Parts: sequence; C-alpha cells; structure tokens
Amino acid sequence: MTGSVRIAEVFGIPVKLHWTFSLLILWVAGTSWNYGFTWKETGIQLLFVMTLFFCVVLHEYGHALTARRFGVVTRDIILSPIGGIARLERLPEKPMQEFLVAIAGPLVNVAIAICLLPYFYFYPVSNFFEKLVALRIFDDGLEFIPAILVLNLILAAFNMLPAFPMDGGRILRALLSLKMSRINATKVASYIGQAFAFLFILWAFLPEEYLPFGIENGGITTGFIGMFIFFTARQELESAKVEHILDNATAADIMGTQFSQLYEKESMQAAANYLKQGPDRNFLVFAEDMQMVGTVNEASIIKAIKTNDLETETLKYTEISQIPAVYTSEKLKTVYDKLYTYKHTILPVLENGQIVGVIDDYILNTFLSEKRKNKKPV
Repeated sequence: MTGSVRIAEVFGIPVKLHWTFSLLILWVAGTSWNYGFTWKETGIQLLFVMTLFFCVVLHEYGHALTARRFGVVTRDIILSPIGGIARLERLPEKPMQEFLVAIAGPLVNVAIAICLLPYFYFYPVSNFFEKLVALRIFDDGLEFIPAILVLNLILAAFNMLPAFPMDGGRILRALLSLKMSRINATKVASYIGQAFAFLFILWAFLPEEYLPFGIENGGITTGFIGMFIFFTARQELESAKVEHILDNATAADIMGTQFSQLYEKESMQAAANYLKQGPDRNFLVFAEDMQMVGTVNEASIIKAIKTNDLETETLKYTEISQIPAVYTSEKLKTVYDKLYTYKHTILPVLENGQIVGVIDDYILNTFLSEKRKNKKPV
C-alpha cells in the first residue's frame, strides 16, 4: 500500500504503518495537551494508544498465521488510524478454512482479555463487571490495564458483527457457503451488512426521542462507520461477482490468437506503429533466436513517443523480469492473479509447450466489463 513504512517483520510477515497513523499520534498528543495533561500524562495516553494498536497487530497475526496453515500467504499487515488489515494474497476457498481464518482475529482479542483478568485479583476495580454489563464502563474513566481488557472485548464484539469488512461478515459468508454457492452466500452476507450499515446511519442521525430503550445518539462518527460498512459490503459483493466470472472461464476462452511480436533489436518505432494500427496494446519481445526475453507495455511505448526516443532499440523499454506461463486450460482467476502479481501487462498462453495466444490486462478487463454488463455468469 502506497505511503506505508515497514516497522517490523515477525514470522516473515512485514508490519507497516500507513502515513495517516502519524495524524492519530498528533491528534492524541494535541488533545491531551488541550486538556491540560502533563508530559507524563500525555505519554501515558500515547502508550495506551500504542498498546491498543499492538493488540490490533496481534489480531491481524491471528488471521495471517491461521491463513498460513492453509497455504495462504500474507503480503503484509498495514496499520492505519481506523485499524489494521492483513493483506492475504487470496482467501481460502473452502468455507471452514475461511471461517477459521476469519474467527482467529476476534479470538486473539478474547485471549488477550482473559490473560489480563488476573490483574483484578491484585488490583480490584469497584463495580467493574456491573458497569461493563451496563455498557457504562468508561463513564468515570478507567485504569490502563482494565481499559485495554475492555477494548479488546469491544474489538472482538465489533468485529463479530455480520457485516463486511468486519470478520463477522466473512464468518457469516463461510457458514452460508456450507449450504449454498459462494456467490449467493456473499450476496446474503452483503445485504445483511448493508442493513447493519443502515442501522448505524439511523443511529447517527435520528433524534434521541426516536431511539428505543433510551439509547443515546451515535453521532457523526457512527454515521461515517455506517457509510463505510455500506460501501465496503457492496464492494465485497462486486469482488465476489468478478471472482465468480473468473472462476468459470479459462485462458482459452479469451486469449488473443492473432498478436504482434516485437524483437529486442528493432526500434521502438515498430512498437509505435503496431500500437497505432491496433488492436494490440501490449507486446511480447523476442530475441533473434525466437526466445522470449520480456514484454513491452502501452505506457512504455507512449513514453518513447513523447520523448522522441523511437529510434532506440526495443530492449531498452523491455520488462525482462520473470514471465509466468499461462496454459489454455488455466482458470482466469489464476491468470488474473499472475497479471497483477508480476510486472508484466501481457502473458503468453501455452499449449504443448508452444505459444498459441496472449492475454493482457486490456483483454481481461474488456472480458470482465462485458460479462458484468450482461449480468450473466460464464
């Protein structure tokens, strides 16, 4: 994720801070100073925030390490002011595996809370559990350790809401997937998530006299959370639709069998000519002995045109890193992953060791656009 800096790496998984996290630190420090806190008290406030986010990191490692057991790689864990996210390369396809990965995070928070319970044996807090049940635990402030305990329980409970992007949404989808297709399970989970989002928005903006059980108005922050949940639930459904399309087609279904070839020794003028003639936008590059050496994309050709560098050999603009092979029978879901994991915008499609076609990002995105427009599965 752009604008992130690595701060640690544990179990081979990098932990990164998004640049906006610095705004949270400044806000906590500024708020503490405005309330007249001393340097020591301000430091304790900052330590509290950092401790809470350490618990968030442990939550994300719960997801990441459970996913690893099922062969799923975690690219990194990103921390921002609104929480953390473990960026998995993919989600487990089996419902029970997705269930275990999703529930692992909240269980970590519950485990942290349980580990902190002995604190009350040595330092009792009056009426702690009564206030906790009444949801008035922070009315008169709370000590450092009990506050961390409570917030871990809140994190677990909030993440268990059956709405994307919370873990509860993925848990719900996993359980529904045991009885229905993944796409239909995602639809149901997405609609339930949007319903929760609508309730959050109502809670934020309805006058208190219209709220039941004497509930106080949630405020603008609750409204923003509701809108965030609403749009994320919709996005999750759209992603599932794309995944469904990709999972029901193969490379042979969409590959371009007529494609232009570039050679490393010829000038970029040839690439520019092919681009102008169309329809090709990205090209495989070959050596004189017909061995493939790399790829050239549309952006590089346009750069050569704009800088009047068309007499330069194509090799200068060739991306020569590893080119993953695609096979005619390969699912488009895998092809999609290869296109957006590697640096190449075009990949060769092989059959019996021979190149029989190509797939590039333009071909793939055009295919997806048409399928989504028709609203018919492959």
